[in-house]
Amino acid sequence: MNHMTINDKYDYINEDSISECLKCKICSNPFIDPVKTKCKPKEHVFCSHCIKEWLQRDLSCPSCRQNVKIRDLTPITERIFVDVLNELPVKCLLCKQKGLERGDFDEHASETCIKRTSLCSSADIQCPWTGPYEELDKHLKTCPYTALRTMLIQIMANNRELTKQVNQQQIYIDRLQKENQEMKEQLPRQKVQTSNLPNCYRPPRRPQTRENTAKPPFQATHSSAPKLPCDNCPDCWRGAVRGSYFRGQLGGGFRPGHTMTPCDCDCHK
Repeated sequence: MNHMTINDKYDYINEDSISECLKCKICSNPFIDPVKTKCKPKEHVFCSHCIKEWLQRDLSCPSCRQNVKIRDLTPITERIFVDVLNELPVKCLLCKQKGLERGDFDEHASETCIKRTSLCSSADIQCPWTGPYEELDKHLKTCPYTALRTMLIQIMANNRELTKQVNQQQIYIDRLQKENQEMKEQLPRQKVQTSNLPNCYRPPRRPQTRENTAKPPFQATHSSAPKLPCDNCPDCWRGAVRGSYFRGQLGGGFRPGHTMTPCDCDCHK
């Protein structure tokens, strides 16, 4: 327990009737979290908070003036001694309730005191109200957060999901920026390496094969094919095209004797 906090919340009932053996020599109040020194021949007991604060100013026992260090302090755990302190009667300074035992006061202050500071039941969805517990019911009747609780919960859930997505996108953006920076740093080195390459590079020659060395098939044209004298016009391709000989022989294809060569005669005119 925190010494100063507890004394702000309760008073002892009939404090004058409390034995001096249960009181701290520094604060003159009943012990809170009692510890004992290693003084000889007699150990001395103080509140843990009181003696530690004392030793920050003076490294000596308040009772016998012997040297004392914080590491030499030992908590008192004897059950009888602790029970006597816990059973001391106190009064709550907030609600003025009497008949409380000091050992039960923490539970009273946090759970049953009607004057204790309370939060709205919609504090989880950002309602800022705080006040005495006894006024909580009155607040809940007019609390806008409570009236809109279902909708606000959905909105907050959507916001959390959007925030999560934004964070994921930011992580992705950061990674891309890092990779981009690394590529920029590598570019000058790659330019240097490229400039050092020899300039005499030539692509390998394609090996010659029968297919890529064969001459293209002959295409006879009037402008490109050589003109020869014609002894037998039906055998010349111009005469064949014009004459009935071609029409008679075309069905079976040209016979082997056809030269398919234009001639100098007038048969093609």
